[in-house]
Amino acid sequence: MMKDNRHRPIYSLPQDTIVGGRYLIQDFLEERENRLIYLAYDLAGEKQIRLTECYPKQLVARDGEKGEENLRIHPGKEAEMKNLLGSFEKEYKQTIPDHNTLYTVSQIQKKKPMGTVALCTAVIVLGVGMLFYTLRPSGQKEQVKEPSKVSEGKTETYENGDYIFDAGTEAIEVDTDSGTMYFDRILQVYLDSELSDSQIENLLSAVDGTLVGKIAGRMNILQVQIPESGFDVLEEKAQKLMEQENVLFAGYDYPVQIENMEIGIDTNPWDSEKKEGGSEYDEGVPNGNNWWAEAVGAYTAWNNLPELSDETLGIVDSGFDTSHPDLKGKITITGDTKNRKESHGTHVAGIAGAINNDIGIRGIADSAQILGVSYADYFDTDEFTYAVPLQLLEANRILIEQGAKVVNNSWGFTLMSEDAYKETWSVDPVGLLYQEQTEEQNMEMDYEGYVHYYTDVLAKRTAQDAERMMEQLLNSATTEEEKEFMIVQSAGNGFDNMMEKGYDASWQGFFCGITADTHVSETYSYEEMKNHIMIVSAVQNKREKGRYQIVEGDNQGDTVDLWAPGWDVYSCVSTEESEMYQSASGTSMAAPMAAASALLIWELDPSLSAGEVKQTLLDHASEAYLPSDESKVYPMLNIGRTVLALQGREDGFTGYLKETLVPKYGVMPTDSWKLNNSLPTWSKGDTSPANGILSAYIADFDGDEMDEMLVVRFVQEENKKIYLEMYEDYKGSIDLATGIMFDIDWLCTTCQNNRLSVMADKKNGYYQIYLYAFQRGNGGGAETIVKLNYEERPNKGMSVLEPENYWSFIMGSDQTASVQSGTLKLKEVNPLAELWDYKRGEGSAQVEYENTAKAPYESASYAEDFENMLNTFYGNLQETTGLKHKTELAQSWSNAPIETYVSADDEDSQEMQYTAKTLFEEDDQLQWIASLDNHMYHNRDTNTIQNTIIPEDTTGIVRK
Repeated sequence: MMKDNRHRPIYSLPQDTIVGGRYLIQDFLEERENRLIYLAYDLAGEKQIRLTECYPKQLVARDGEKGEENLRIHPGKEAEMKNLLGSFEKEYKQTIPDHNTLYTVSQIQKKKPMGTVALCTAVIVLGVGMLFYTLRPSGQKEQVKEPSKVSEGKTETYENGDYIFDAGTEAIEVDTDSGTMYFDRILQVYLDSELSDSQIENLLSAVDGTLVGKIAGRMNILQVQIPESGFDVLEEKAQKLMEQENVLFAGYDYPVQIENMEIGIDTNPWDSEKKEGGSEYDEGVPNGNNWWAEAVGAYTAWNNLPELSDETLGIVDSGFDTSHPDLKGKITITGDTKNRKESHGTHVAGIAGAINNDIGIRGIADSAQILGVSYADYFDTDEFTYAVPLQLLEANRILIEQGAKVVNNSWGFTLMSEDAYKETWSVDPVGLLYQEQTEEQNMEMDYEGYVHYYTDVLAKRTAQDAERMMEQLLNSATTEEEKEFMIVQSAGNGFDNMMEKGYDASWQGFFCGITADTHVSETYSYEEMKNHIMIVSAVQNKREKGRYQIVEGDNQGDTVDLWAPGWDVYSCVSTEESEMYQSASGTSMAAPMAAASALLIWELDPSLSAGEVKQTLLDHASEAYLPSDESKVYPMLNIGRTVLALQGREDGFTGYLKETLVPKYGVMPTDSWKLNNSLPTWSKGDTSPANGILSAYIADFDGDEMDEMLVVRFVQEENKKIYLEMYEDYKGSIDLATGIMFDIDWLCTTCQNNRLSVMADKKNGYYQIYLYAFQRGNGGGAETIVKLNYEERPNKGMSVLEPENYWSFIMGSDQTASVQSGTLKLKEVNPLAELWDYKRGEGSAQVEYENTAKAPYESASYAEDFENMLNTFYGNLQETTGLKHKTELAQSWSNAPIETYVSADDEDSQEMQYTAKTLFEEDDQLQWIASLDNHMYHNRDTNTIQNTIIPEDTTGIVRK
């Protein structure tokens, strides 16, 4: 009965549909690229068969009564459908026309019963695919079998003379105690060096074995066939081999399965969605088909890279279309393996290294040459087949030995969800074989046992084999350069490969699975091994607070090193598809971006070690976050920033600040200085270092999820001025958006102590700006905070930085005090707006007084009234802004003139008692940017005045 489950598309043919008047649909098996595959019954031949339907879902839909549906071709897609049907007919030779499409029949290969052992397999997936696995009979223990003849299998011979033995499906067995799948009678033997023929014979004689596979050179591994059958026998013989000289490890050989993926059609060109202003790219607001290149700063890298040599990037994948116009002449197939025009490998290759031409896309390392190994020989599109893991490790070894500094592996295991496991086991080819065995052996399906085998046995074993391969490559290196290589692997797309629920990436096995717990090398530490590995997960084009959102349905965990775009990534596909460029999602797409970026770094600085290349990418990464825990920050690839850093430059705002603004305005020193005059004033005529940029801060100031840069600079003219200027990134070009100027002569006239600070407070995900000012003179003064609002005004075509609210506590020279708050209004001047000089009635500001109260100085309640007003000021400030003033600071009031008020001096130490920064309770959301404190100490004994200006750059960005 056909199962209505998540893996059965609603557009698949229903049960009991008859195709070609002969084939009765029984179950849906799986969906592949432009293919729907069914389990059907041949009414004439009286047997079950596999029926494959040509169904390009992007081109057609079904019409008609249930069971009699014909395909209806979407308007304008007739030519594409005709070409696709032609390709289908060419590929399968014998086809059946029906329902306005074509079908083909393939036989289900029934396997001989495997005694007390059932078939068990796992899947290595590329982008979409399933993992199939079956378990041992409940309560049964495997018996050692009598010697039996193993099927001849096949031997894969490589151009370097290595050969790997595949024992065939007849030799696949499952240990009923551990659930381990293995090739019966076949052992893997890892050696510490290449052995002579006589040494190999001595090893073989220890177990009465026959040599059936051999890898020699920088990696030395033997495959040995023994005469006896059974898992216990293999374990015993493996232990005996490990006691021999030159043997690093010996263990059972085992299979894995590989499947292809589906890629979704997107006919929009690479740069069809022009950015604001007509530019072809905008790294500040990534969108369109080239969003992934914008997000990683690829355009910045391309625009600043020197002419590079043609370094080699290795890729192990399903196959490559070497005739693709964006890859023609770029890819060399090696390893003596059969290459197919597979879209997955072509898509990965395009992301990594597509040619910079007038068509299609552009790869990250567009100058690199690609050396590819296709594992097309390891699987068949219509039958249950598998690969020997040694083939995948050998592929990496071959690429490294032939000069690839970086090798990309966009594949790994996929773990099924429990629902998928229960639904899939009986409706796929592997499930049919499993069904055959469970009926005979009364075996029970055990999901927990399946997970145990997958995570604790298979993932661990493949990880240890991968590490042994790497160790041999390192040990056999004859130069330091040969030791420097990087292996990149995709982290995987979660349960069922659906990108809906992720799990620990270490369960992917192979390089993803190498952890401190699986570490086996006695020569190299786990950290040294990890220097040569980069595991990559994916982000999507969603941002919050300037950070990219991680695809939480992909695999995560401690083994993941870096994140890169992996959602709707547009790249090359096989020219046999209806479109040569399509979009795909998955960590398979993220990995080649990181791999190609690592290669670029090595091209820029060949002296770097593998660990330094990796760390360089991490040090200059952007930020990513998990929606389930936004408090943590993860590194996202930014090749543009990394390239600039290697050139001694910085990208974005920091680079613009240092390369453009600093040469233009200079840097204001932060050393304190004393005023020349003896009066309590910083007079207009004083010369001082208060000139140039004091500080800057980069953050999201307007809540648009994009950063801006606030620059604080002083100008020493006839009147001292402070400028607050906001810079925006427009399509990769940084420019002044708006600014505001404050005349600060008020800071300079007959005032004993002054404070001027700029700070930012994070609210609702973005920063709001505050200007704090304090002045105290003879008989009066004021403490004021102004909230500055930065926002875009599309209707006026500009951005504005302007005062929004203010809170003030004022001590009048008439010995009164008042609390004021309200809204500030000012005349707008674009791009700079002038503000008042804090002397009311002057300048362009209009102050609306909201709450004013006076307390007579000579009244008996003056001190109490003074304190109440302060508390009103502080309370109003905290309630409306969240800023907490330290009310516990020393204050003094008496029947004499006010001598001490919050930030006054310490009379005893003659030092400044408080700076502006110490007046507020700091928290994680409060960011101080710049301060200018004026301290005047009047020595009454000598009647002399010491007047000091103390500047402070709190962020340090200008001076890094």
